[in-house]
Amino acid sequence: ILLPGLGCVLFLLYKKDIREMLHVHLISGLILFALIGAPWYGIMWHIHGNDFILNFLGVHNFLRATVSEHPSHNTWYFYIIVYLVGFLPWSIFIPYSLYKRWKERKLDFRSAKDATQLLAFYALGVFVFFELIATKYTTYTFPALFSMAILTAILYQNISLRIEKAALGTFVVLIALTFLAAPSIMLKHSGKEVGLALKHMNTGEAPIAFVGDYRTSSVFYSGKDIYRAVPRDEIDDLEPGGLSWHAKNVMPFMSYETLLVSPDSVMIVQKKEDDPFVKEYTDRENAYSIQVPGAYTIWVYDEHKTIQPVNYK
Repeated sequence: ILLPGLGCVLFLLYKKDIREMLHVHLISGLILFALIGAPWYGIMWHIHGNDFILNFLGVHNFLRATVSEHPSHNTWYFYIIVYLVGFLPWSIFIPYSLYKRWKERKLDFRSAKDATQLLAFYALGVFVFFELIATKYTTYTFPALFSMAILTAILYQNISLRIEKAALGTFVVLIALTFLAAPSIMLKHSGKEVGLALKHMNTGEAPIAFVGDYRTSSVFYSGKDIYRAVPRDEIDDLEPGGLSWHAKNVMPFMSYETLLVSPDSVMIVQKKEDDPFVKEYTDRENAYSIQVPGAYTIWVYDEHKTIQPVNYK
């Protein structure tokens, strides 16, 4: 409700007609909105207690707004790049088209239709709002693309053959990327194949642990408990608790030291992982690897010869 409301308020402020808000059933509309939405929050609080308040409202709203989850993304040009890539090919054509209309004195925002101005304020409001939010994500400004799509259609309503060819070419490239390139990229970064391999292994009571990137998809497809292995002195700092990004670490932890002394164990690691612990684990006499499609390798340490090797395709 916030982003559409922000777009409307900005538009009405520009039109100097904020009194229009009195005619949209604002109070009764907010009451109806609360009656529809509030029960879900109440049920979640009843089921999960203060953990829901801490994580949903605290971590995933307040913390995201004030502390960057991915500091490397926290740059002023992040959403500009997202727009340029996500709105191809129109993001390439639009600057020139707007410049051309400006040179021809056909670009006057003040004389544009109300609907056009409202769409522009909505798109601008979305971009500015998330630019002020500390955490940057590629999907956050996605709602603005609805306005941008309609505004682009207005800009090119007198469509030419060149634009038709660009649209057709973009559609063909998008379909090709979707069915040819995307599956292999997704497979490389997914833990699905690891999970399917583990599902077909008789691991018994042997602990299974990820070193490095932890993939919850492996847990889903294997149906088995999978630990996140880290040095013993880091576990307390990584476990969830309080208002921090560690609230997302809901997986079970296991120390490197415990994994090394276990007579039977399974370790999942990225194929290019360069870590002294990985080398120590894999250099042992009874350790062997199982290659699976994607970016991960399964290593098995089977001192008692109880873990049955995978046999699936």
